[in-house]
Amino acid sequence: MNIHEVQLLCADISQTRYFYHHTLGMDILYEDDLTLKLSAGLSTLVFKKDDTAGAIYHFAFNIPSNQFSQAHQWAGANLPLIPVKDGDTVANFVNWNAKAFYFFDNNGNIVEFIARFDLDNHSDKPFDGSSVCSISELGIVTSAAGPYAEQLIKEFGINYFHRQPPGDGFIALGDDDGLFIIVNEHRPWYPTNRPGGRYWLSTRFSQGDNTATITIQSE
Repeated sequence: MNIHEVQLLCADISQTRYFYHHTLGMDILYEDDLTLKLSAGLSTLVFKKDDTAGAIYHFAFNIPSNQFSQAHQWAGANLPLIPVKDGDTVANFVNWNAKAFYFFDNNGNIVEFIARFDLDNHSDKPFDGSSVCSISELGIVTSAAGPYAEQLIKEFGINYFHRQPPGDGFIALGDDDGLFIIVNEHRPWYPTNRPGGRYWLSTRFSQGDNTATITIQSE
């Protein structure tokens, strides 16, 4: 599955622009007072201004699989990383053959950089924010993760992620290229204690030859 675009809400476009463009170094595709579009490799990340937004999202970016250590060092020099366990900021997902690290953006979103070692996305360019390959994961919060996952499987032909058996309130749909992480409301987003909430978001993705859009409404 490929995630082509993700649209999220934020309260302050200018601060979001500063974080993603100046701090992370991601290229701007379009901006005005109400919208910011950022290049995330093969994907586009869009923020839409909403003065009432208190939304907290979780999403991840795939990074070159040969540059995890370089990316971790670069990110750690530019912003605080979230400890995973005992002060360590590296999450080693053995079953996924991947490593990741996390940080908060200016909106309080939990952002993840993940290197999936089975992907052929090596890069020789020195790592910075423009090295992001794609949007890798999008967290979707629902009142009932299991039934919602089954609905997406039926409607769009997405499969359960073969590396992650469905759990109680935590389900991964897709593959190494793109995943929907579907969780029950109020479940804390790893590796924080911040509970998942149902906030407006929209995503355009493709599964095989089919392209579709999912829009989630606020609670």
